[in-house]
Amino acid sequence: MRVKIRLEEPTIVSLGPTVEEAGWGTHQFPSINYDDDGNIGISFHSAKDQIEAYGTEPYLYISNDKGKTWNMVDSKDVHNVKTRFGTKLPNGERYLVETRTPVQTDTSRLNEPLPFHHDTLKYYSAESIPDDMLDKRWRYLILKKGQTVPGYSYFNYDDKGLCIVSSNGSLVPPFPFGRLRIDNEGTVWQTTYNRSRNPDNLGFSPYYNSQYFTFKDDYTYIYQRSWIPYTPDTRLFKNAFQTEGFCEADIAFLDDGSCITLMRTGSNTPSFLSRSTDKGYTWSKPVLFDDKGVWPCLCKLQCGVLLASYGRPGFYVRATADPTGLYWDAPVELITSNDRTSERNTPISIYNWTSRVGTCSYSDMMVLDENTAMVVYSDFFYPDEKGIKRKAILARKIHVDV
Repeated sequence: MRVKIRLEEPTIVSLGPTVEEAGWGTHQFPSINYDDDGNIGISFHSAKDQIEAYGTEPYLYISNDKGKTWNMVDSKDVHNVKTRFGTKLPNGERYLVETRTPVQTDTSRLNEPLPFHHDTLKYYSAESIPDDMLDKRWRYLILKKGQTVPGYSYFNYDDKGLCIVSSNGSLVPPFPFGRLRIDNEGTVWQTTYNRSRNPDNLGFSPYYNSQYFTFKDDYTYIYQRSWIPYTPDTRLFKNAFQTEGFCEADIAFLDDGSCITLMRTGSNTPSFLSRSTDKGYTWSKPVLFDDKGVWPCLCKLQCGVLLASYGRPGFYVRATADPTGLYWDAPVELITSNDRTSERNTPISIYNWTSRVGTCSYSDMMVLDENTAMVVYSDFFYPDEKGIKRKAILARKIHVDV
């Protein structure tokens, strides 16, 4: 059954610097959610996209009129206010993952790294790093029910096979890079990925592998329920050995009790879909979803339609009314995948990847009502009132009908 999609015109959440000024990083990677009062909050990256920027606060904008207008939160207030828009757990608390600042360390105390090298990155088995060198727990910023000031909680988790990243001589405190999701039974899921080791035999993979964790009912421990290892196969796409692996997974829980996951493999490389019929303990062999797909986001509407947003190059929304989540309608384009270099304010004669793609293609979605969602994304060439193209964060309503 084909889903009819109607897109409203986008509203401007924030206009930032120009691509010429900023390049890649700031005014990218947005997220969206409600707070308990029904206000909508959108946060997004405020610094360069690099490990050394971990721990910096995002920008935060809030709308109290259902997305018609947006107001910026003062930078000094962001830390306390942003958790109002974290994921709300069944116990009423709000959880938010933060990156943590890399820790300078005495590299002479480290064992030999695992067999992987990329620029300044090195990987070490977690158990080989002494506890006094690095806190290896996951840290969440948590806003308890009825409170206004958040606090940190540190969680032990099923870390068998965990690898720790080193960059420029600093160790990066591990954190889950993925969305928190709540399934139909109230179980809390955390998706993440890493260059990791097989939890069964500790065999190392130089590719990213998607991992799926669930919280203990009393939120005192986090278990690894499953993982999907990446195995290059040039029969699926020709550059299978030159990509990152399965990463940036999102998960959606369907009415029939099954769940599906979408996974990125890299920039300008395919995204893959897998389905589980046993509550995420095992997964079907991943199949091609599209020829692109960074940071895929899944959003299930109350009418039964499931939406996906993703891109690079370009930015797209796709829908399915299939109860299994396996068969999808054709994607709807929001931002072209064509080279956008000609849209720059100043001409350029050399290759510039940021100008060419014209968006980070990262996005997030939120349910508004039974048939409507709101998607937030970036556009690097959005004109201001003087016609100057600036990096923008945009919000747009998606209406569906089946």
